[in-house]
This record gives sequence, structure tokens and C-alpha cells, in this order.
Amino acid sequence: MLLQHSVSGFSPLSELLRVLGVRTRREIDLEKFAIKALRGDFERIPMEGGPMARANAALVAAQS
Repeated sequence: MLLQHSVSGFSPLSELLRVLGVRTRREIDLEKFAIKALRGDFERIPMEGGPMARANAALVAAQS
């Protein structure tokens, strides 16, 4: 299955897994990001400071 998917980009078995509800890593990460946004984790990012300080604060908020 992995060889067929890597060569053609498609595998019937992978489509079956999708129908059964197996999600991709990207879908799981997007859901986690949405939950964190709803929970308010990103409101703690300070508006003052330089871009590096804001980027570090965003990274910490995303990891929690």
C-alpha cells in the first residue's frame, strides 16, 4: 500500500481508511489549532515588543 501510494499518490486501501474515519495529521493539527483558538490561548500574545518576542509568545501559546 505504501509503495503504491508513493508511486501513484493513490491507494484504494487509504481511501477505505478515510471512509472509516481515520484522519490525516494535517486534519488533527488544524482541529487542535481551532480548539486552542476557541479556548483563548492566543489572546495572551502581547501586542507590544518586537516580532521575535511576539513569535516566541505565539509559539508558547501554540504548544500549550
